[in-house]
Amino acid sequence: MSHASYQVISATNFRSIPRSQRRGIPRFLQQERVVKTITRILSALNAKSTIVAFATVCKSLERPVLDVLWESQDDWLQLLKCFPPDVWQDRDNAFHFLRNPIPAEWARLRVYASRMVRMNVMLLQKSISIPSFQILNMEANNSPLFPKLRTLSWRTGWDFVPFISSFLSPSLLSVTIYFADDNFNVLRVPALYNLASECRHLEEIHLFGLTLDRGVDDAMSDLLLKSGNTLRVLKLYPSIQVKVTYVAMALPNLRELGTEFAAILPSLPPSVFPALQSLNLWIREGSPWVQLLPCIRGPALEKISVYCADTSLDAVPSMLGRSLSGAQLHRTLTSLEFVGQGIRWSLNHETLLPFFAFRNLTRLSLLGHCQAGDCHFSLTDRDITGLSFAMPNLTFLGLGSHPCNAGTTQVTFASLVILSMNCRHLEQLRIHFDATSIVKQTLAKSKNTLPRSGEATLFTSTSRCRLNTLHVGSIRFPDVPHSRWIIATALLHIFPHLLQIKHSAGSIWKDVQDCITICRMIPTAIPGP
Repeated sequence: MSHASYQVISATNFRSIPRSQRRGIPRFLQQERVVKTITRILSALNAKSTIVAFATVCKSLERPVLDVLWESQDDWLQLLKCFPPDVWQDRDNAFHFLRNPIPAEWARLRVYASRMVRMNVMLLQKSISIPSFQILNMEANNSPLFPKLRTLSWRTGWDFVPFISSFLSPSLLSVTIYFADDNFNVLRVPALYNLASECRHLEEIHLFGLTLDRGVDDAMSDLLLKSGNTLRVLKLYPSIQVKVTYVAMALPNLRELGTEFAAILPSLPPSVFPALQSLNLWIREGSPWVQLLPCIRGPALEKISVYCADTSLDAVPSMLGRSLSGAQLHRTLTSLEFVGQGIRWSLNHETLLPFFAFRNLTRLSLLGHCQAGDCHFSLTDRDITGLSFAMPNLTFLGLGSHPCNAGTTQVTFASLVILSMNCRHLEQLRIHFDATSIVKQTLAKSKNTLPRSGEATLFTSTSRCRLNTLHVGSIRFPDVPHSRWIIATALLHIFPHLLQIKHSAGSIWKDVQDCITICRMIPTAIPGP
């Protein structure tokens, strides 16, 4: 909502209005909770003019409506524009103070600021002058400008980093800060210490652009120690050093961690991340992740995502499987995702086998580099069959990158049948497979030739698999007449609930998607489960 709309609605003390003045509105609108609920619905519908009209019906509605509007407002520049016109000026698309506001004007601004619960500060170089920010910072030194602020997102240049303290308050629960320049550690350190001293009840910390510096390491350790009992989510990029690692390991209520461990640890404590549920890990050459992962025995760890940005670490996937097996996570782990950019990484039997131990997985994604002429997908029907028996609870399965058109895969449609029969909860599938196999089997059946053992299930499947999305990328398509309809009907026999084929732009698989859409319009064309 614009600042002009806020000026239409003036603040009124809802509880101080005599009941005799409330008789003009229905009884249910005399409840502040009902008024706020209606306002939130209108705000979600973006009905700005309706909200203003609703608030001006009666004075008793103004305060709860205003509370909700300020709660949804995250643009703090709109707040500054509530100053009288002679206080500020919009010059070159940037806010400038023409004079210092008087105490009464600051008091009025604080009334509005006390209602804001979230803040998004971005690109200040284009939106406010540094002298104007200095005036704001001097006022914030007396007491927090935003005493009820709960969420702060900060993304500015290095010259505005010293002003972060203007937005801090003891009520802050979540903070996200992007440090723009690697060369200004002298500004990072005091900002982190201010965060530690002002915000003692943080539940989420997201810090980007941290550097490997002794001062940053000490400041981050102080921040984690002071908010340790309440901290739930911690994301530090690109990396953290030894001292911060030890402090993070002992946080009693940490649920989600995202970072890169930059230094080898001399020793490990007996309890590592005791309450961790989700781990997002970045891997580079020299990272001590192989040392750390086997020691994570959190009873609640359910999700692990690993991102490998080093093209030389081609052995990471198989090492990851073995490391996790040593961590005794077979009963708790439900989601495992690996993203590898190494061009030499191959997805083969040896890579996949260590993951078979995690029978409770509902999501498995192994994403790597793959393209025509350089395909690294080497799995076979035997591997897919073994995986389907090992992980019957899968809802998402992604093996390899988006399928390419190399045409060298040894996975046939028989693997899709096995997946549909053993993984009945599967909803999305990304895998390289040979599309010509189904066409050959269909043509063989039409000539009254007996298919080999197992092939008949392609046409008599009783699958109850819930698969609705199949990722085919640019898989090579057989150059056979009517092959689009053959593949479409076969897929619907295997996956009766299939709705979407995700393919590369310009791929002939778009015609298969059209055929499936047409078949779903004809009830008799879709086999029952």
